[in-house]
Amino acid sequence: MNRWEWEDEARECARDEIDRLTEAFELGELPFPRTDENVARFKARVEELRKTQSAAQIALQKRRDSNHVAAE
Repeated sequence: MNRWEWEDEARECARDEIDRLTEAFELGELPFPRTDENVARFKARVEELRKTQSAAQIALQKRRDSNHVAAE
């Protein structure tokens, strides 16, 4: 696996984790126990993941643009 594939895979894993956590939250499975404090921490963690995933997407696109690698 080359660096491009690794970075793209890492970005996709973050997106998948966000999707799984969001679904579990909507189904009432997470956080457990569902207290106001736990919900706030849970939402903060998901927001942190979204920021990380967004930053990774931007960085990957910048690398692609600077190296003239076409996105798949």
